[in-house]
Amino acid sequence: MPNESAELFNPITHMKIRSPFNDYYDSAMAHGSDQSRVFVRTPESQRLTLERDGSGLWDRYSRLSGIAGSFELKRDRVLLGACAVLFCGRVYKALRVVRLRGGAIAARTEQAENNAQQQSNAEERVFYDAAESQQYLQVLLGEERMKRKRNSFLEYGNPLAEGSLNEGLKRFFERQGSDELMQWSAENRIAIAVLHVSGQFEKSLLEINPPLKGIQFYRLFGAAAAFQELDMFWGGILAPESQPMVVISDKDRISQHGFNARSFRKDPTKKR
Repeated sequence: MPNESAELFNPITHMKIRSPFNDYYDSAMAHGSDQSRVFVRTPESQRLTLERDGSGLWDRYSRLSGIAGSFELKRDRVLLGACAVLFCGRVYKALRVVRLRGGAIAARTEQAENNAQQQSNAEERVFYDAAESQQYLQVLLGEERMKRKRNSFLEYGNPLAEGSLNEGLKRFFERQGSDELMQWSAENRIAIAVLHVSGQFEKSLLEINPPLKGIQFYRLFGAAAAFQELDMFWGGILAPESQPMVVISDKDRISQHGFNARSFRKDPTKKR
């Protein structure tokens, strides 16, 4: 995890962010920005149907839904949901834990899970680490629930839904920070994307350039660290100078400027 105390950077070399909203790492621009380098953070979203074992770019994350679950406590309900966060070419799995207090009744639906944090009686925590999430959930759910074997007909054959919740969490956070979408991110000039993975028969939500504060990404990257990662990614991989140059021969370069084979020669003189 990035060390916030070690983050020192030159204020005159940083990018500027243009966006219709403010995010938690925008405060790093207070140190100064380079007006010639601009990250236009325009949010977009779309609904996707993820296919199990499909060939689509985002299909590979469909099985993350296996970690989802709903647990009834004495007076509360706990919902688990999964996200895949693309940040500067790397993919980080996020576990959303929503606690509905006071005996609130909420069906386990896409709308309930996505909007639960907006309820006054809801408390949400987002985790990016197996050990931390296991520790929190063991206090919340109890050791017996964490070790109990889970079976889901809808998630049959999904490793994240088999075995205990403890085992599923370990598998869920494997290969955290994978660079498997680095090339796609660079080619499409997309530095931030969040995929909210829904169940097998529901559409998932893909957000491009969303606020990362909402999924508590600061728990993984602090403000300065997140801004520095974006600055290096935008200034390196996404910068125009990082794109391959097309080499043009001198002959073709000359013709592009309207010259021909006789442009640098004198016309033949007539002999008297």
